[in-house]
Amino acid sequence: MIRTAAALLAAALATTAVGASANPFVQDKAQVRLADLDLATVAGQRSFAIRLQNAADAVCGGAEIATIHLALGAQARECREAVIADAKARIDGRKAATGAAMP
Repeated sequence: MIRTAAALLAAALATTAVGASANPFVQDKAQVRLADLDLATVAGQRSFAIRLQNAADAVCGGAEIATIHLALGAQARECREAVIADAKARIDGRKAATGAAMP
């Protein structure tokens, strides 16, 4: 069951997350690797959350952008929230489609 959940997460997050194209401080895409995580443990779930946040920061820009440009900072925050929400929605959609249970 855990392997199925990890496979669902990997498939859901392997797709490209698109950042704010007007922001010169971001990457075009990021990938979250899950193969080495045990999502049945608190440590694995914590690592996943950190990796997801780092990926969102990479494609949208981190909180430090607000110290450089307020408007870009606001766009980056909205983008990070959207990327994380999208990843979670994709995971939920794949769980529902396969009937897999997540920890």
